[in-house]
Amino acid sequence: MRVLPENPAFPYSASDASRALTRATKSSCGTRGTSLGSRRTPIQESRKRGRRRSQRRTSALTTAQVALVLGGAEHARQTGRPLNRFITINWSLADVDDVHAAQSSFIKHMRDWLRARGHAVAYVWVIERGPIKGIHTHLLVHVPPKLVTTAAKLQRGWLKAAGAKARKSVIYTRAIGLSYSCGSSSVERVQAAYQHNLAALLEYVCKAADEQARLKFNITRAAQRCEVIGKRVGTSRNIGTLSIRHLRPRA
Repeated sequence: MRVLPENPAFPYSASDASRALTRATKSSCGTRGTSLGSRRTPIQESRKRGRRRSQRRTSALTTAQVALVLGGAEHARQTGRPLNRFITINWSLADVDDVHAAQSSFIKHMRDWLRARGHAVAYVWVIERGPIKGIHTHLLVHVPPKLVTTAAKLQRGWLKAAGAKARKSVIYTRAIGLSYSCGSSSVERVQAAYQHNLAALLEYVCKAADEQARLKFNITRAAQRCEVIGKRVGTSRNIGTLSIRHLRPRA
């Protein structure tokens, strides 16, 4: 697998993402262990925290959440799986009530299909709620260019399997960059165009960032805060929190 060099044009430092995630993890884990006298096991405590998080309402992305999205995208690029396909799914238009379950089903179908063809999946996602689109997911994923056409034909079937109504405008997709192969190109101007497009797209999906995150990662796009119930962002495991901590810092 070809590993790409550090991206000098990227609008944040890979080490910034790593440090932000490390601090957030330490602060959350340091005070949430099993309390003295509690009869619950650590696994039960973890499940209880998970249930609380699934019902938590938030209106903005935190520094750690933005770091996860940006760091995941950079890690995918560094390890030869640049995010090259942008997908937006409008769950409100698709009459979906359990957004997280439907999203997990869609991603699982895509992941299993890619694995069956010998490819590991890499993706980041952000859930938003807007006045026009309602609740929707922005998904940035790596799909081998030769498989994009077939994936496009299958994605409506994946939506139906997830319980969504595959109406017109429910799903929107496009290439990140000039084409699906730009992220893997060794041509300097093509790679530069991809990096510019990816940076703009990441800033767009992180537009709900809070003030601390906006300052940390120099997000200048107008803030669009929105209330979301449950988890707001995520990545595939191979470019997740533990992987981001091992990103090479910029020299």
